[in-house]
Order: sequence, then C-alpha cells, then structure tokens
Amino acid sequence: MGKGIAGLEAAYHGLFTAVLIVLAVLVILCLLRAIIGPRTADRIVSVNMMGTMVIVIIGILTVMMGEGYLADICIIYAMISFLAVIVLTKVYMGVYMEKKEAAEKEGHTGNGKSASRNTPGSCEQPERKSENKEKSSIEHSEKCLESNEKSSIEHWEKCSESNGKSSIGHSDKKSESKGKCTLKQEEAAREVSEQQNAIKDTMGQEG
Repeated sequence: MGKGIAGLEAAYHGLFTAVLIVLAVLVILCLLRAIIGPRTADRIVSVNMMGTMVIVIIGILTVMMGEGYLADICIIYAMISFLAVIVLTKVYMGVYMEKKEAAEKEGHTGNGKSASRNTPGSCEQPERKSENKEKSSIEHSEKCLESNEKSSIEHWEKCSESNGKSSIGHSDKKSESKGKCTLKQEEAAREVSEQQNAIKDTMGQEG
C-alpha cells in the first residue's frame, strides 16, 4: 500500500505502528482484567476482546508485510476464538448452576439446623403440641359445660314461668267454674222451693 510514494508509505507505516501499539496496550489491559476478574463473566468478556484485538493485529500485519498467508491465519484464529468463547460460556454456566444448587441445598440444611437449634429436643415439639391440644380440649369442654348449664338454667326458668302462668290460669278457671256451679245450684234450689210452695198453696185451696 502506497508503494512508490515515499511520504504516503511512511504515513501508512506510522499509522499502522501506532494502531498496533494501542492494540497491544489494550490486549495487556484485557489480560489483566482476565486475571483479576473478579467475576467469571468479566474474564470471559476480556478473553473475547483479546481474541478480537489479536485478529485485528494479524490483519494489520497482513497489510504491512504484504503476506497473504497471514489472512488465512486471521480467519482460522477468528473461528478458534469464537469456539473458545462458546466453550468457556458453557463451562461457566455449568459451574454456576452447580454452585446455585449447592447453595440451595445448604440453605435448606441451614434452615433445618436452625430449626433444630431453636427446638433443643426433637420430642419437645410433639409434647408441646399434645399439651396445647389437651389445653384446647379442656377449654372447649369447660365452655360446653358452661353453655349447657346456662341453657338448662334458662330452660328451667322458662318452664317455671310457664307452669306458674298455667297454674294461675287453671285456678282462675276453676274458681269461675265453681262460681257458675254454685249459681246453678242456687237457681235449682229456688225453683224447687217455688214448686213446693205452689204445691202447698194448691193443697190448701183444695182443703
């Protein structure tokens, strides 16, 4: 590129050299990020960026040196870098899922241990449950007895009131019926006495 023109060739050479230096610095920084991390995702991304910048460096060297085989190397390296990133991602996902499952198992076991620590004896919980059940049954029976006593007392009071009312009404009816009977007896006695008097009068007139 720029052959035959000294100034243009020198300009291209200086530009490519500057780009190579910048890319080399960026590759070093990506390498440091891949080493430091701290997360696995950061390392995978930094490796992918390093592969991309190496591909660019190989392409620039292909142009600067004028060698065609470097282009083939650049294509092969791009394919290898792509496959390497995919493999690393798969491995990372597998490790991440294993850690997640392990953390979930530890969380379940930790909850079980904390529950067992909070309850010092395994037999204490059933005993407490049985005690609570006995207390609740006793309270329920007491409430039932109280309600039955109240209902029996109320029923007795109602029955006594109704019996008193019925006895009073019955005595009133008896007194009324007795009064009516005495009136009828008096009327019958009066009629009998009048008949006797009438017979005596008739007998006296005939004599």
